[in-house]
Amino acid sequence: MSSAIKARHINPWALPSVTLDRRQMLPQSPGVYFALAGTEILYIGKSGKSIKNRWAAHHRLADLSCVREVRISWIEAWPTCDISKLERDLITLFSPVLNDGPVFNCPQNTESRPRVKGPRSWDTY
Repeated sequence: MSSAIKARHINPWALPSVTLDRRQMLPQSPGVYFALAGTEILYIGKSGKSIKNRWAAHHRLADLSCVREVRISWIEAWPTCDISKLERDLITLFSPVLNDGPVFNCPQNTESRPRVKGPRSWDTY
């Protein structure tokens, strides 16, 4: 029996999470993370060493800072977990809008949101 976690069994909204402005509270462990806004998954990524350190200067930080109420949820990896495969499987399953698109730079003090191509709710999958 495989001990690999299946992407379809992960509910990003049921995982531990913090708001974007409290990202310093993320764990110092490897894992896969989700940037969530309401019922949308905006971005999925991974860190092989430290989720917290990855978010200290994340390349999507500016993009996500202009979206209201972003949360980062995560699932910590264990030594036998192939986080690269898990990340790819999750991106394929959820199709987050910022994983496919270029970095966008929102003007300061706006309520802009990235345009979503389709439903991203857990209930959809």
